[in-house]
Amino acid sequence: MKKRTRKSHSSGKPAKKPEHTMSSEQAAADITVPEVLPVLPARELVAFPSVMMSLYVGRPSSIKAVELAMNGDQLIFIAAQRDLEIEEPQGKDLFSMGVVAHIVRTLKLPDGRYKVLLQGIVRAEARKYRTAGSYLSVRIRAIPPQNVKLTTADELLINRIRANLQVLVQHEHLPEEMLLVTEELRDPGVLSDVILAHYKLDHFKSQEALEELDPRRRLKLTDSIISDDLNQFLISE
Repeated sequence: MKKRTRKSHSSGKPAKKPEHTMSSEQAAADITVPEVLPVLPARELVAFPSVMMSLYVGRPSSIKAVELAMNGDQLIFIAAQRDLEIEEPQGKDLFSMGVVAHIVRTLKLPDGRYKVLLQGIVRAEARKYRTAGSYLSVRIRAIPPQNVKLTTADELLINRIRANLQVLVQHEHLPEEMLLVTEELRDPGVLSDVILAHYKLDHFKSQEALEELDPRRRLKLTDSIISDDLNQFLISE
């Protein structure tokens, strides 16, 4: 079976795969999210909370947004583009659901671009995008993660997801890191976010998962994606 592919980057260059570092609850507890933030439009990347991402930023407007964030509270709003072909997206070209991220580190490259390491913090809804000079800003509503108490059904679903991931990794259909970054996760919402961020999903399928706020429904969506992938893989063998 041919693996799904997705380019991940705000300026069209390759990006490092996401890494899980801390839960969105842990990160959000330490950071106050303001109502207005600079915007980093993302081409073919859908950011998720609880996940660390490495991006190359090359658009002048995105560079300005990153520099403003770094000179302030190091927070930026990442929103995926609706149309991947648009070179200079405006607010109408971006999805309204995105992620507030903390800029952990930046490296300015000789060609003027930045390599940026970001930690996803929390989902947020764009209330109003506006052009602020040479960059985009947005007024947002942060959406705190929902805490759920695991039921027996949730536990069974999580165990099935882990078992299916194990099979796909053993057959080298998925990288081993998929198991490493998820082995300690028990929160169904965080587990889903981390798996889906690492998975080679279609751009719009990832956005659909980001917009699903209910942790249990997101877990079921994750199970459906992995089960479908496993079934197709076994059929192709």
